[in-house]
Amino acid sequence: MISFFTIKETGLSNLVMDLFEFSKYPITISSDILRFVFTVLIPIGFTAFYPSLFYITDYKYSLLFALLTPLVSILFFVISYSIWNLALKHYSSSGS
Repeated sequence: MISFFTIKETGLSNLVMDLFEFSKYPITISSDILRFVFTVLIPIGFTAFYPSLFYITDYKYSLLFALLTPLVSILFFVISYSIWNLALKHYSSSGS
């Protein structure tokens, strides 16, 4: 996505891939700040961690998180789709 706004290659794609490595681990091992970031800002927790709570624990909010997961997915799809369309309007070819 960043390639729509920049012509040169950036290391941002590596950062994003490294960021998704966090989805392999439970969010509970992270600090409160990272837990907030991975739940609200970048919803990595909604891909694996919160839905799994429904099946493996008696966490009191597990059903709520399991029901919120599709809604969060739809919300972030709409946001991503909007950003994608905005990026397409401002796309500039690198010429190669």
